[in-house]
Amino acid sequence: MPMLTIDLLTVQVSGKTLLDQVSLQVQDGELLSLLGPSGSGKTTLLRSIMGLMPTQQGSLSLGEQLLASEGQSLVATEDRPFAYLFQEFTLFPHLSVKKNILLGIRDEEPAIQKSRLEELSELLGITPLLKRPIHSLSGGEQQRVALARTLVMNPRFLLLDEPFSNLDRQSKERLYRELRSLLRERGIGALLATHDQQEAFYFSDRLAVLADGEVQALGSPRELYHDPGTRWLAEFTGESLVLDAPELQRLFPHSGLEQGESFLLRPEDLRFLPGEGAWHLKSVDFHGFFSMLHLTHSSGTELQIPCLAAELPEPDLRGSVELIQPPRVLHS
Repeated sequence: MPMLTIDLLTVQVSGKTLLDQVSLQVQDGELLSLLGPSGSGKTTLLRSIMGLMPTQQGSLSLGEQLLASEGQSLVATEDRPFAYLFQEFTLFPHLSVKKNILLGIRDEEPAIQKSRLEELSELLGITPLLKRPIHSLSGGEQQRVALARTLVMNPRFLLLDEPFSNLDRQSKERLYRELRSLLRERGIGALLATHDQQEAFYFSDRLAVLADGEVQALGSPRELYHDPGTRWLAEFTGESLVLDAPELQRLFPHSGLEQGESFLLRPEDLRFLPGEGAWHLKSVDFHGFFSMLHLTHSSGTELQIPCLAAELPEPDLRGSVELIQPPRVLHS
């Protein structure tokens, strides 16, 4: 049985529909990302699940417990077994790290407080910080403290609203790796709202792609990246080259595909071969262990191809481009 069930949920504010009959099921312990551009409904959905925003239609349930139905909230926000980690985490600067973490369980027995504090501090690497004031911490350290304060309450479900958006990518990936491991160890489910495709791919078991308050696609990160089905989803989930059948045959006459409205090629589906050919290597963007080649065909078509640093060619070469993977058919 799914842990969290969202059924035809509709949210309207001042006559504007923010969520339009959204339905999702999130399994116990599953990590699901809500991926979409600004204004797509991600935060609205999280706030509705938490009980911070009223709904007009549809229902929310956790297991057998009905939380909201047809515009009626049946369980108050403070009684819902969720924890919400906001983008703007609020820590109290006049309190120590330890006291900030324990605020949510200050009514628990001292032995329980001590046990949870020690466990989470160790897991998140903040034990040396417990006596320090909040204002003395770096941004990454503060976000670890905010995460510890959220998890110390032993929620059944964690709601994450772009909580690490202010961190650099390396710090963010390290935190998500630790968080993902911790949630799986404890069997805690999570919903992450993000507009960052790489973040969603890295964190999630499944993705729900939102746009205009509706779920446009649902599946694993690999499924939605490799076989998006539509041009919009292909372009939203990563760098893409979309070609119609005549252009595909002109650029890649041996592709073997002629039927279909349009076709998708990802950068990693292609390889540049210096030598004779209709492609011109205009420039190279160096990114460290890999780089991105920018190429132009004699017909004017442009594309990008990743290349490992050890194999990096010099700009201003001519050559050909071969297909490593067959193009995927897009339907609209």
